[in-house]
Amino acid sequence: MNTPRILIVEDETIIAYALRLRLERNKYIIGPLTMSGEEAINNVNTFKPDIILMDIKLKGDIDGIETARLISNEKDIPIVYITGNTNLLNTDRFRMAKPAGVLMKPISYTKMFALLREVLQSRKKNHQSTPIPCKQLWGRQRHGGNRGKG
Repeated sequence: MNTPRILIVEDETIIAYALRLRLERNKYIIGPLTMSGEEAINNVNTFKPDIILMDIKLKGDIDGIETARLISNEKDIPIVYITGNTNLLNTDRFRMAKPAGVLMKPISYTKMFALLREVLQSRKKNHQSTPIPCKQLWGRQRHGGNRGKG
C-alpha cells in the first residue's frame, strides 16, 4: 500500500500542528493545514487525500459537516470527524453525514492511529462507495454533555 495521504481540516492551529507532527512521525503524508470548509474543498482537489480528519466547527461560512457533505458528493474519501461536543453526535444531520469515524477531543493518539489503520484497511478491502460503519473513539472517558468547542 502506498503511504497514506491525510488532509487535516482543523481551525485550532495548535491542534492542527500537533496532529501534523504525530502523523508525520508515523510516516503519513500530510496535506496543507486547512482551517475552513472552503479551503478544504480546494485542497481535496489539489492534494487528493486518502482520508480526511475534519473538525466540525471551522472558520468560514460552512462547518465541517456541510464541508464533508459537499466533498462526499464529488469524491469517495473517508472522513473522520474531530469534535469536543458529544451533543452533535446525536443529531440527524451528523448521522446523515455517514462519518468513517469520530475522534473526541482531547484526542488520544493511540486511538487515532488505530482508527486510521482500520478505516484505511476497510477502504482498501472494499474500495467501493459503501460507507464504513462509524466508530466512535473517545479521547478520555468522561460522562456528560457538551465538552467544549467542536
